[in-house]
Amino acid sequence: MSRNRVRGTAPGARHNTSASYGVFLGLDVGKGEHHALGLDPTGNRLHDAPLPNSEPKLREMFEWLAQHGPILVGPVSRDR
Repeated sequence: MSRNRVRGTAPGARHNTSASYGVFLGLDVGKGEHHALGLDPTGNRLHDAPLPNSEPKLREMFEWLAQHGPILVGPVSRDR
C-alpha cells in the first residue's frame, strides 16, 4: 500500500499528508452512550471505543486526543 493512501480507500486515491489536523474524530452520539473513532492523518486508529454520555469523559477524551494535534470532528452513524 502506498504511504499516502488511507486504508479503505480506492486504489489510486491519495491522502493529503499536509493535513491541518492531527486527529479526525468521528462521533456517533447516543442518548445513553457515544462511540468515538479517532484517526491520525495517515489513517492509524488512535481511539475506537464507546464512552458514556458524560461531559467530563468527553473532555478527557478530547484532551488526550489533542496531544496529537488539532481535532477535526465529524458525525458518524454506526449500524447496530
